[in-house]
Amino acid sequence: MLGLLGLLGLTVTACGSNDRNEVVTFTDAHGRVCTIIVNTDGNEDSDVDSSAPDCEYPPQGHTPGPATYAPLPSP
Repeated sequence: MLGLLGLLGLTVTACGSNDRNEVVTFTDAHGRVCTIIVNTDGNEDSDVDSSAPDCEYPPQGHTPGPATYAPLPSP
């Protein structure tokens, strides 16, 4: 993604699987805070899927916080 200002991570590994799922937040070039979910097939590191970004501008007078990763919630 162009304009990506920050990206940090914590990887969650599914039990009994090599797949990795990550929740990623970042600030884009327009100042919007965006969240995506990235799924990586552990058997084929080149197979990566991501959700469409969910982006919103911060409330007026506020700036976005730092970029973060968080584990996916348990099913």
